[in-house]
Amino acid sequence: MISIRNYVYDRLSYGIKPKIDRPDIVLERGIGSCGEYVGVLLGLARLNGIACRTIGRYKCPATPSQQGVPLIPDARSCMVRILHPRVWLGADGIKSR
Repeated sequence: MISIRNYVYDRLSYGIKPKIDRPDIVLERGIGSCGEYVGVLLGLARLNGIACRTIGRYKCPATPSQQGVPLIPDARSCMVRILHPRVWLGADGIKSR
């Protein structure tokens, strides 16, 4: 998964788009939003037999009292979760290398 992540992050720059395009279009364009990074990561991981899923609209709460509370409209992130081997591990979809 690290090799896939590095491949994607080496080829894309971060940019906000009004819609999420298909992974092939994103890779050709070379610019993607967090949702597009996630789409490319999911596609490549699944093609390589890595169990994964996406989650969205999540951010770390500013205070413990906000845990479990939807952070809308401030939640603008999405992530990839990888199953390893019986535990879901999170990986941020935004380029933060």
